[in-house]
Amino acid sequence: MTSCRVRDRALRIATLAILVFAVCRPVGAAELDLEESLKSQAAALLRAGDFAQFDTVATRLRDGSERTPAGTWKLSMFYSGIWRAGSRDPNDPAWTRLEAGAERYLAEHPSSPTAVVLEAKVLIEHAAVYRGDGYGSQVPQSHRAPFRSYVAATLRVLDRDRELGSADPEWYAIYVWALNLRDAPGQEILAFTREALERYPQYDPIHYRAARALLPKWHGSKALMQQYLALALDRTRASEGTQIYGRVMFNLARNSDRPLEELTEIGAQWAPFKASYEEILRAYPDPYNLGALRAMACLAGKKDDYKSITQRVSGPAPSVAWFDTAQKQRDCDDWAFRNKSFSADRLIERIRGLTPAPLIPAVVALVIGLLQLLRRRKGSPADTGTGTVPATKPIEGMGEIGVPVDQSHAFKQLLLILAAGIVAFIGAWLAFHFLR
Repeated sequence: MTSCRVRDRALRIATLAILVFAVCRPVGAAELDLEESLKSQAAALLRAGDFAQFDTVATRLRDGSERTPAGTWKLSMFYSGIWRAGSRDPNDPAWTRLEAGAERYLAEHPSSPTAVVLEAKVLIEHAAVYRGDGYGSQVPQSHRAPFRSYVAATLRVLDRDRELGSADPEWYAIYVWALNLRDAPGQEILAFTREALERYPQYDPIHYRAARALLPKWHGSKALMQQYLALALDRTRASEGTQIYGRVMFNLARNSDRPLEELTEIGAQWAPFKASYEEILRAYPDPYNLGALRAMACLAGKKDDYKSITQRVSGPAPSVAWFDTAQKQRDCDDWAFRNKSFSADRLIERIRGLTPAPLIPAVVALVIGLLQLLRRRKGSPADTGTGTVPATKPIEGMGEIGVPVDQSHAFKQLLLILAAGIVAFIGAWLAFHFLR
């Protein structure tokens, strides 16, 4: 009987824990979990050398044109896990093993579109690691030759097996990426994108790579971007309406360190973006998509739209972009619903979140200084009537004799130094946490 009661109690506790987790878990987190699962699966298979199973999964996702509840292509998510099987260090031996394995698998399976895409994807991901995330001028000199070599190798593989590899839509996305890294002119990239969209108009990664390549900071311009957007809408309108406009703009924003400025440079407009995302939500009513629309409304400063969109969100919201952290969501809520400015609220939040640990050394120094001051005062001789306290001070050639020295001035200096140090430390702390 006792064991039954214990078992029932444990079952109730477990059930309560599951309910609490379900309630507190961010809405839209399922999309992020699925993305992580697909990427991790791809990386695990490649690390284990199971290229055959990798091919099997990719073929199933490709043949079924499978999408997530938010409308993202699962094939793209799966291929995005390839770089995880390598390393952020371009000289890591993992890259050598991965490249050799992919090349060998293609040689053993010459009729597999996945094998072509895999070899090309490994090469271009390695090139991207050599390049880094910054601008071209920031690439270390020692990385530039290997970077160019890997980009050229990627294009050779793609061109060599064009007929076979292009049976997979990712082949086109990789090709656009390689053209961009090779510094191809914007017109050439746009022309190739036109060819790609004739065959795979709905495969979003092709659009994402093309749009990024046609930004003014890379190889495009506002005019070329507008030509691409017209082409993209023309190719997809019959099947998806204007959904591609919203997806492309959000992808550009989340991959930019200055999203609002770059979207303005290419002539992006809020009204068509909002209308596009409402179409996405009708086709894919997933909380993740609603979170993306909410984050963009805050980014664009559309307060009324932000309010109405936020009221449609039920439960905690996941972070859908780097500019949509939990703190930023609180900032946006205060801005929209409480009329608080971003800067003031952020500063208050930083102060509230300060931990006392880094202040311990300064506090200890202050306490020691005060204790030393009290000890000296307690043990010092009586006042001589001169306003000073006798102290031992060495004088050259006379040993040590008692001479009047004003210690109060020294103690005041000590306290001032300690106080200034503490103020400077706190100021530096606030500046670092507020401005980073």
